[in-house]
Amino acid sequence: MDNTEELKKISRRLDTLQKTTDLMMGDRNILEDILSRLSAVENALHLNKDHQTEMQKDTKADILDVKHAVEDKVEEVQLNIADNTVILKSKNQSMLEKITNKFKP
Repeated sequence: MDNTEELKKISRRLDTLQKTTDLMMGDRNILEDILSRLSAVENALHLNKDHQTEMQKDTKADILDVKHAVEDKVEEVQLNIADNTVILKSKNQSMLEKITNKFKP
């Protein structure tokens, strides 16, 4: 009986160790899965950062292009106004008074 009891104790102990080992292997598989997913997320974040940097550069370049186009157009309009417009100013009368006086009988 002594041997049988010892064998049962050893068998129970082996079963307990097997269950513990199975749980540890399951935990290890879960951890490996988490690590691989974290790697994928890290890679995606890196790609996103690169994309955002490129988008910022493109946006700054577009803004600069628009700025130059607006400045060129404003300069063109200023030249056009300077070439085709005559502004008269009287020291004695305002423009409105001068116009109304022209139409008086």
